[in-house]
Amino acid sequence: MMLQPSHITEQLENKDFYDIEIFEVLESTNKTLKSMAATDDTLREGKVILAESQTGGHGRFGRAFFSPAGTGIYMSILLKPRILPTEAPLITTAAAVAVAKALEKICHQPTGIKWINDIFINNRKVCGILTEASFTSTDSFPKYVVLGIGINVFEPDGGFPTELNNIASQAMLSDKNSTPDDINYNRNEIRGKIIASVLDYLLSFYKELPSRNSFLEEYRNRSLVLGKPIRIMDSPEGTPATALSIDDNCNLIVRLENGNTITLNSGEISIKL
Repeated sequence: MMLQPSHITEQLENKDFYDIEIFEVLESTNKTLKSMAATDDTLREGKVILAESQTGGHGRFGRAFFSPAGTGIYMSILLKPRILPTEAPLITTAAAVAVAKALEKICHQPTGIKWINDIFINNRKVCGILTEASFTSTDSFPKYVVLGIGINVFEPDGGFPTELNNIASQAMLSDKNSTPDDINYNRNEIRGKIIASVLDYLLSFYKELPSRNSFLEEYRNRSLVLGKPIRIMDSPEGTPATALSIDDNCNLIVRLENGNTITLNSGEISIKL
């Protein structure tokens, strides 16, 4: 049986804000929700699209996101924040902390965050986040934001593809980390609990987005890169640097080998974990 809205709403505290719709298969939840938002101005904030599997799931820079049926969470959330373009990374930041806290709560695993949008457990990626905003030429604020979240909850049947074996993992690593109440879980119950927890944490952070108080320090505390040598992937070889800090707009402050300090507000970094 595929995941049902009731698996989520039974655990969800903020039932009035969210409108949840689940599909068996989609090319991409982000693509579907963006199309819905672009063609229906009345589509309200809090619309959530989930798919049991995706045929064209993708992350930043168009990278494919492996989305097999029944073992992961692939969802997109429609938001309409009153924020400036420079503050847009805060949505990704808040979502990353929401996912991290939900996985720690449900899967009983410590998490780390690789700037800006990846969640790791035991130095393997278990979640990616893709935030896509639509702006008009006349408005200072986005018309809407589609927040995509993909989580590997269970090991896929047959395992991960070879190219992901040393990169990806799943949030539910072993039953030995489960509480007695979780021993007899089924996949839908666990996925429903995680989704509800992510959505509840996200809404609490979203309500305080401009103040940053509820999530930014938690994001910094879970950082896997601060104080570490990294490479800024601005070329095939990358530029060596050291990650120094994360500012109040979630930009990454780094020191280059020549001693100069620069601010990264987008792009890709690499780190050996």
